[in-house]
Amino acid sequence: MSARIRLALRVIFLVFGMLLFSQFCYAQTASEPIKVTINTKPVSFETSPVVENGRTLVPLRSISESLGASVKWDSKNKAITLTMSSDVIKLTIGKTKASKNELTLTLDSPAKIIAGNTMVPLRFIGEAFGAYVQWNPGSRTIAINYLKPLTAQRELVVQADQLNVRSGPGTDHETLTQVSRGMRLPILDTSADWYKVKLPSGKTGWVVAWYVKEDVQSSASGTDTTGTSSQNNPSGEEKDEQSGGKGSLNSPDNVAPPYNPPGQPATLQNIDIDSEDKKVNIEISCDRQVTYNIFTLSSPDRLIIDLNNTQPGSVNTSQDIDSSVTDRLRIGWFSRDPDVTRLVFDLTAEAAYKVQAGEDPTTISLVIFVPDIYGALKGAVIVLDPGHGGAEPGAIGKNLGLSEKYVNMQVAECAGELLRSYGATVLYTRYGDQGLGLYSRAGAANNAGADVFVSIHMNANLSPSMGGTSTYFSSNALNGQDRQVKSSQLADYIQNSLVANLCLEDKGVRQADFVVIRETVMPAVLVEAAFISNAHEENLMTTDQFRNNIARALVNGIGMFLASQNAIA
Repeated sequence: MSARIRLALRVIFLVFGMLLFSQFCYAQTASEPIKVTINTKPVSFETSPVVENGRTLVPLRSISESLGASVKWDSKNKAITLTMSSDVIKLTIGKTKASKNELTLTLDSPAKIIAGNTMVPLRFIGEAFGAYVQWNPGSRTIAINYLKPLTAQRELVVQADQLNVRSGPGTDHETLTQVSRGMRLPILDTSADWYKVKLPSGKTGWVVAWYVKEDVQSSASGTDTTGTSSQNNPSGEEKDEQSGGKGSLNSPDNVAPPYNPPGQPATLQNIDIDSEDKKVNIEISCDRQVTYNIFTLSSPDRLIIDLNNTQPGSVNTSQDIDSSVTDRLRIGWFSRDPDVTRLVFDLTAEAAYKVQAGEDPTTISLVIFVPDIYGALKGAVIVLDPGHGGAEPGAIGKNLGLSEKYVNMQVAECAGELLRSYGATVLYTRYGDQGLGLYSRAGAANNAGADVFVSIHMNANLSPSMGGTSTYFSSNALNGQDRQVKSSQLADYIQNSLVANLCLEDKGVRQADFVVIRETVMPAVLVEAAFISNAHEENLMTTDQFRNNIARALVNGIGMFLASQNAIA
């Protein structure tokens, strides 16, 4: 046999061997079971997902129940009904048409029964539950990311910038940690003016009642159930403790450091006020370092400073101020057990404030000023996120059948035009009626290097009488203190502006871990401007004037926030 023939045979055997090996590897890979994760956690089912004709089919009942839905099987008609919160999803074996409330869904291939289990195309899970679904062929993994609705429970919302959490119900107990404004904590027990709460770490502690607001929160996916507010105020000077009004929260370097006050209270010694027309500089001096909480109240507009473990001393209880920003300061006891001195600045203009860092720890310095809202917008990068889109319409109005996704888009486009007119760069997470995953929305904002992210939504509730406006931010510890505080400020400004422009019920600034505001790295909020399930508010949404009012409120709130970040030194 010649050398040339031997070489040819070797090549043939080598190629044949490679083909056999590749076929073996392919067969081995194809035979590997498909894995499923829900919110990054691996889950397993009696019937594994399968791939047929290039489409991945998944077990409907198992995945639906893992996402929190109830499943009902109609054997006579071979129909399945899924119920989750206020959503009702219906489909039939062998048919490609399904429904979600009043919306018709189309399946890539009909639902079918395999080994006694109903199997549906993977894409249907995303459309039915509003989940972000991804297939990774390399690892043969289905990743389902979904924000489950919260179970209704008694919760409280922290109203102070920094609030001590103690080991027992009283100031004589050890301080375990501190919680920040806007944090929502499950209520475990009560004792007099104290709540026992569960912390994000899983540990428990006690917080005093008059720096929190009790709430019943039932949904993280577009529905809202509000309970009664509970504000205990032993002094009676300022009964309304619900945060609101114009202004912002502390910036990160202004948050008072963790500090355990000694048994002997501090004394307020002096308040020095230097007023100009559009700016007021204030220095508050005590005989020792104190912790403090700063927030705003509305109706009328006020800036509140609470000095913890501090007595008023002999300072004047009222001072007139010659400024277009604030015209009067009132001082008095807010609480005598524990000792809290309250300072109330009556605001006479749309004002912002900033606490200044100083060298003297016994002095609190701040400036109240009229912000240059539109100057602050020039050059800013704003990402607007019109909620829902594509196959996911969002909430549907019961009165007119209005789809939330269209209202969200119209408001976003109007707000974008206004922002651009003031020199801002505006980007949208979606253009037109297209679907986009929640993580993709957050990723788009992060990639754009945005200064602010605002997700625009309309709310819904099973009760047609529920109405009002609310704004959410995330206080997830993974976001860091800096972003938490700035997001809280942004939410405060936008909520105040919405309430003033829309004249709807103020449902307040709230905390929630929605994906789009948790996964973004810049200050981010989610707005629920009004209730599409409320006939009156749905009617308002059909008018240009109302949608424009929402847009103007968003622009004003964003501008106030950015101006406060560029506060006068």
